[in-house]
Amino acid sequence: MPRGKYVSYKGRSRHFTNPEELEEQRRQEEKKLQWRVSIFKLTNSTTA
Repeated sequence: MPRGKYVSYKGRSRHFTNPEELEEQRRQEEKKLQWRVSIFKLTNSTTA
């Protein structure tokens, strides 16, 4: 059935993020940060 012009945001089912998924995302961010730091150190050590 069509809802019409506007759709109400109230009453929708809520989506909860899995704690394990959050932990995995945190690990990925940490790994990415470490990679950036190591690249930064390499580029600075070769120029100096």
